[in-house]
Amino acid sequence: MSCGEHQQITLENSVNGKLPTGCHIQAFADDVLLIAHAHDKNELEVITNQALSEIVQWGDKVKLSFSPEKTQAIAFTPKAKPTWGIQPENISIIYHQVIEPIITYAAGVWGHAAKKKSCKRLLEKTQRLFALKAIRGFRTVSTNAALALSQFMPLDLKVTEINQIENTRSSGITQYLPDDITLEKPTPIQNLLHPALRVKIVPDSLQTSEEDPNNFTQPINIYTDGNSMSSIQSICNRSNTHPIVANIHKNIKKIREDGTVDITWVKGHAGSAGNEAADAAAKSAANLKKNFDYTKFPISFVKAKIKKDNLYKWQNRYHSAPQGKHTKELLPDLFSIKRLWQTTKIDFKLTQILTGHGFHREYLYRFKISNTDTCPCNNHSVQNIDHLLKSCPRFGAQRMEHELHCQMLKVSPYNIQELVTKEGAIISFVKYASYIIDKLKSFNSI
Repeated sequence: MSCGEHQQITLENSVNGKLPTGCHIQAFADDVLLIAHAHDKNELEVITNQALSEIVQWGDKVKLSFSPEKTQAIAFTPKAKPTWGIQPENISIIYHQVIEPIITYAAGVWGHAAKKKSCKRLLEKTQRLFALKAIRGFRTVSTNAALALSQFMPLDLKVTEINQIENTRSSGITQYLPDDITLEKPTPIQNLLHPALRVKIVPDSLQTSEEDPNNFTQPINIYTDGNSMSSIQSICNRSNTHPIVANIHKNIKKIREDGTVDITWVKGHAGSAGNEAADAAAKSAANLKKNFDYTKFPISFVKAKIKKDNLYKWQNRYHSAPQGKHTKELLPDLFSIKRLWQTTKIDFKLTQILTGHGFHREYLYRFKISNTDTCPCNNHSVQNIDHLLKSCPRFGAQRMEHELHCQMLKVSPYNIQELVTKEGAIISFVKYASYIIDKLKSFNSI
C-alpha cells in the first residue's frame, strides 16, 4: 500500500493503537507495510480484515485513498515452510518493494557515485544475496547469471536511472531532446478551478454516422473518435492536473456560462462524416511547416528512454561477462529469460539446469565433493547437464516422451527459446528436467 510521506507518522500513531492483537503497521517513504500473525487461518483472516478496515476508515477521514492494484499479500505459514529460499516469488516481492526502495532512496542526490567501481562492488555484493535466494541457486552461481535469471536489474544501473530521472525533474530538460523542449509539469493546485466550479463531464457514445458535420449550432458538441478514449477519460477527471486538461476544464467552464458543451465519442473507421473530415484535417495539419503548438515532454518519456538504455547496457554486460557461460548458452539474452518466466515458474530444480550448478558429478568434482566427474551410466562420459538431458540412458524413457511431444509440436526439444513458444513444450521440458534432478542424488549415491 502507498500513501504520502507526510502522512506516515500520523498513520502509525493514529492506527497502530486501534489494530487488533497480532497486527502492526510499519511505514517507509510512501509505502505502508501491514504485518499480521495468528495461530490459524480463520483468526488471521478476521484480524487482517479488521486491521484493513481501520486503515481504510482512517484514510477516509483524512481524504486519502490506498491503491488496491499496488497492494500485495505475502503468506508465511509453518505448514508450507515458507522461508525466503522456498518461496522465490516472495523474495522478488520483498526485494522490489522493500530492499530496492531503501537502497535507492535519495538516489537523485548521491546516484552519480554509483558509477564508481567501489560503489558498484558494494551494490553488487548486496544484490547478489537476494538474487541467489530468488532463483534458489547454489551460492557458487555467478552474479551475472543470478541477476539475469532473477530479473533484478543491476543496482548501479537502477540507481543511475533514478538519479537521471530526478535530475530531469529538477532541471526541466533531458539529454534525449533539445533544451528548448522542456519538462511538462503538473498545474499547481492554486491554478486549478475551485472544486465547486469544476464541471462534471459525462461523454456520450455515438455508434452511427448520422451526425451532421455542418451542424455547429448550440449546444456545442465535440466529437472525437476511438483513438481519443484516454484523452476523454483524462478530461472527465475533474482533479486532473495535466496543463492541457486543466486548460480544457477552464474553457469548458467559460463556454458553459453562456451555453452548453458536450463531448461525444464516435466509433473509429465507421464511415462517420465528421470523423472522416477530422482525419483529413489532421493529415493536412501534419504537413504544415510550422512550429509545434506544444513543446513539452512528460516524465514518462524520460523514464521509458532511460529504462530502454539501461536494458541495453545490462544486455551488453550480461553478454560480455565471462561468467555465466552455461546460462548464456541456453538463454542468450534477457528477453529470452523474461519470456521463460512468463511461461513457467522458477524453482530449485530448474535453476540447476539453467545455471549448471547442481548435483551432477561435473559440478561436484569441480568443487571436490566427488572424486570423479563421470556418469555411472558408463563410467567414462562426463556427467554434465547436456549429457543428462540428451544422452544418459538412465533417463531414456522420459527423454523419448519429451522428444516425441516436441516433435509433435514442431519445436526443438532442448532449445528453450523455441520451447517457450508452445505451452505444452515448455511444460514437458520442465517436467523432464525436474525428474532428472529428483533422481540425480540417488543415481549418484550422494
